[in-house]
Amino acid sequence: MITVSAPARALCSTTRNPTRTRPLKRRARYHHATDCQTGFDFFAVVLVLGITGWVLWQRLQPPAWDRLLYQIYELPASTTADQLKQAGYIDLTAPQSSRLVEVDTFFSDDAMAGDNILKTFTVEADEPVIRVFCRDKNSLLVKMTTYYVRQQFAEDPGRPFDLQREERAGADGTVEVWLNARTPDGRQAPESDLLLYCHAG
Repeated sequence: MITVSAPARALCSTTRNPTRTRPLKRRARYHHATDCQTGFDFFAVVLVLGITGWVLWQRLQPPAWDRLLYQIYELPASTTADQLKQAGYIDLTAPQSSRLVEVDTFFSDDAMAGDNILKTFTVEADEPVIRVFCRDKNSLLVKMTTYYVRQQFAEDPGRPFDLQREERAGADGTVEVWLNARTPDGRQAPESDLLLYCHAG
């Protein structure tokens, strides 16, 4: 009969059952996966909050047309024609040498409505008179607001016109570009048509 000592039995037991450390490895892998999932969840929450905040901020912003009118009404009475030019307004006081690309683009059928805005001015009796136009999102109309800088006065805000322009023969061979007026309920109002500008023929 062979007698095995206690230390040998312990050694054999350890050798035959080496899996005692495996649960520790599995727990380590589990904790690593949990940490990754937690990091992903945190990133997802931050992303959702960021998108939600951006959408709310956009909704709280006034439309471009309202922002423009606010800027115009804030202009000092001493604003000059040169300052308006620097601010991006088109001077339509004198006859133009050719058709204006900016005007053609604004009235184009392919132009997007909404934030598509045209800023112009003329000098009348030494006073800059601003006329700004915006495409109406809900119809094929253009709305216009006239603002007298010296008098600090807005005339007929949102006055409607047709999107289609009309060219008429002007003096000295020039071509006049007219806007056909509409009433608030959509009827034609030829007595209120507007001469936008004129250019060389």
